Amino acid sequence: MAVSTTNLKMKQELIAITLLLRDKIINDLDKSKAKKLSKRNNKIELSVKQIKVLKNLCRGLTTKEIANKLHCSKSTVKYHKRIIFEKLNVNSTPEMIVEAIKVGLICIEEI
Repeated sequence: MAVSTTNLKMKQELIAITLLLRDKIINDLDKSKAKKLSKRNNKIELSVKQIKVLKNLCRGLTTKEIANKLHCSKSTVKYHKRIIFEKLNVNSTPEMIVEAIKVGLICIEEI
């Protein structure tokens, strides 16, 4: 009967491990969903002009080129760029591009 007792213990341990793994997977899924919801709820909104400035910066245009393209002054472009940096909480153009893609403001296909 020693064999059946060993099998019973193994079966109980396997059930316990299975339950622990199930709980871990459920917990990880809940955390993942919470992060996605948090990103959606904290959606960053830009004006039409800010999006145009953002896309042109992503394309590598200079402030002067963007100003000419959007028919505005370089100061206006710099203003919108500063606002975009603040909203995305970044300090550089490359960082801005990465963050804009992460939060879904632009897609690589749009650049």
